[in-house]
Amino acid sequence: MPATNSADQKKLLDLTSSSIQYKLDGAGMSSDMDLGYTYGTTIINGKTDNYLRIWRWEKDEWKIALEVLRY
Repeated sequence: MPATNSADQKKLLDLTSSSIQYKLDGAGMSSDMDLGYTYGTTIINGKTDNYLRIWRWEKDEWKIALEVLRY
């Protein structure tokens, strides 16, 4: 279920407060070089699953626009 308000987001972060390990499996970039994505596997609380991040180029740096974690 998506965390769409600050209270739900805090609950979600508290549930995943242990360290999350990321392993990059692949990446790509738009032809305009202003959007990119990375994906791979995560280990959260000993369970291995998947993640996807969408990155956006803003003011001379990359910022995460969207992160999807499956656990």
